[in-house]
Amino acid sequence: MASRFWVGGSGNWDGSDTSHWSATTGGSSGASVPTSSDDVTFDSNSGTAATVTITGATANANTITINKSDLTLLHNAGSTVVGAVTLTTGTLNANGQTCNWGKLISSNSSARTLTMGSSAITLTSTGTAWDTSTFTNLTVTTNTSTVTLNGATSTWFGGSGFNTNGGSIVMAGSGVAIVANTFTCKNLTRTGTAAKTDTIQFNGGSSIVTGTLTITGNSVTNRVLATSLSLGSAATVSAASVSLTNVDFRDINASGAAIPFTGTSLGNCLGNSNITFDTSVTQTWQGTSGGNWSDVSKWTSRVPLPQDNVVISSAFSASQTVTGDMPRLGKDINWTGSSGSPTWSVTATAFMYGSLNLTNVGTVNGGTTFTLAGRSSHTITSAGKSMALFGQVAAPGATYSLQDALQMNNLVTVGSGLVFETNSYNVTIGNYQINNGATVNMGTGTWTLTGTLVSPSAVWNVTSTGAVVNSSSATIVITTTTSSSRTFNGADKTYGTLTYTLAGSTGNLIITGSNTFGTINFSDSSNARTLQFTSGTTTTITGAFNVNGTSGKLMTINSSTGGSAATLSKSSGTVSCDYLSIQDSTATGGAAWYAGANSTNVSGNTGWIFTAPANGAWFDIL
Repeated sequence: MASRFWVGGSGNWDGSDTSHWSATTGGSSGASVPTSSDDVTFDSNSGTAATVTITGATANANTITINKSDLTLLHNAGSTVVGAVTLTTGTLNANGQTCNWGKLISSNSSARTLTMGSSAITLTSTGTAWDTSTFTNLTVTTNTSTVTLNGATSTWFGGSGFNTNGGSIVMAGSGVAIVANTFTCKNLTRTGTAAKTDTIQFNGGSSIVTGTLTITGNSVTNRVLATSLSLGSAATVSAASVSLTNVDFRDINASGAAIPFTGTSLGNCLGNSNITFDTSVTQTWQGTSGGNWSDVSKWTSRVPLPQDNVVISSAFSASQTVTGDMPRLGKDINWTGSSGSPTWSVTATAFMYGSLNLTNVGTVNGGTTFTLAGRSSHTITSAGKSMALFGQVAAPGATYSLQDALQMNNLVTVGSGLVFETNSYNVTIGNYQINNGATVNMGTGTWTLTGTLVSPSAVWNVTSTGAVVNSSSATIVITTTTSSSRTFNGADKTYGTLTYTLAGSTGNLIITGSNTFGTINFSDSSNARTLQFTSGTTTTITGAFNVNGTSGKLMTINSSTGGSAATLSKSSGTVSCDYLSIQDSTATGGAAWYAGANSTNVSGNTGWIFTAPANGAWFDIL
């Protein structure tokens, strides 16, 4: 890779003329003409009021940077640029040509002009392929160009309020194609590929298409999802006309002359307005054998759309598997009428939009993320099945209620804006995360944590004090042996009983936040480990603090920062512990905190009494 600088003023960029090329800025001419591995720069040493015209052969380069206010790069033939074409100042005139670039960048506040005419510009980069996020002093002349982004997961980052001034946008790559910020364009087209996960995501508050909005999924199963950036927060998409085929919508507010948006095979993933969707039709599994969810022959009339209820009531023959290979599985899914104990294998990162009933399923597996995404009142019936899935309840405005005990082997996340009601049933999960704005009613059940994750993906992770966790009567038990430290991120909430008494598990327990616990049980008859609190926080105990080691296997209580104490507070009574090693811990609140005669006062402690309670003293018993 070499650097090439234009010198000598106006001239033609072609495949043989070396008279305008230098290896250094303002240097001697005669350097070789740039190739697709070279970086090309037009700067203050490129000549006064220079016009560089691409003629004959294409202009091949790795990158092109225009950084001269009175320079115009004029295309009279197409150009191929592997990397970025960057317009900092000056004029880039595509001049109606066919150009293939990696990306176009013009994000600054310098005076500059982008002239595209009727050009067909293809951008091939993944990620941000068009970047005018800061378009101050950028003049986009009136044009009829089409800019096609065909890289995977590409982003058109126009900048809030950007107007293509007649230009059209085509997004043809696989994955999530993002249209960022409020913008205006002539036509906007999203063409799906032979994949089930293609998406067009609107990240701005309002997208205005003055011509036609075209979204086309590859097939009835390889669909395109049109969605806003944030779940539960709708993006407005205005269009004069639409052409929509094999599209699912989520959190899209349709507006403009084309409302209501209509089309062929339109799915409703909720949170939408002014869109006419296909009528919901219950889809029932056909036959007694397993198969793929995406196989239309397995259903009453079509592969379920997000608004279709799903009934699986077949008398399955032995060892049959129904494979959930679609990213959006349907609304209510009910296995009650089935027999033969089939396996349900969810192989896609999948969403469903209603209630779930697993009665008569044999096994549920897949090792992927399964999301409950309804927006009203729904139920979960596990029927004793353990789900080997990563679970997520991402359903703003909804209530999901357990009808029996829940067991999932991996991380379960409860999203913002919903109520998760346990009805006091027991819950067994790997790790649990409660996001800001969620409400979790734990009731009087026992929550068993089997995972081993540490912060920031804690075994218990309340991500914000804005979450509501009603847990004062519940019991949380850590039951899986590990040598890794576990984090209990409590976020200043009130909990019932927290128990980590598993023998032989050397992993420490780290409690963050100023939480209140009814009882903490922390001990191990076979090894030593640490109970750590965050320095500067206060953990309040309303019941018992049962933390004890054994001879030669002391339990350590300390702070997260040496020399900076964490506080333990209990208003009354006597705390009786023994065989502890205590450092940077303040014991207070009115209770008598006895560390025990066999405990070690390391340093930085206040309020601990390093003896056993006197005979006849009252102390807490769990």
